Amino acid sequence: KNLPNTIIMHYVTQNKPWYKIFRAQNFDHYFSNSPWKNHKRNLAPSSSEIRLKSKVFWLEGKYCKAISYYYKYLLVKLFGLKI
Repeated sequence: KNLPNTIIMHYVTQNKPWYKIFRAQNFDHYFSNSPWKNHKRNLAPSSSEIRLKSKVFWLEGKYCKAISYYYKYLLVKLFGLKI
């Protein structure tokens, strides 16, 4: 869809913000105001990324989030679910 005043943001980092686990305020703002705002965003590109996010939460003392993400990791790793 061609929109007037369209701006393209290019992310050069390994962590792409269109995956839910990688947060970027600018991306979240523009995505929520875009024509694609109702499209589902995947949690992560791979199960190992979900596991690493769980580890980060654990090290930050956010144990409930860590356990939740580890559970999601197991669902993706063991059953191949797309979250």
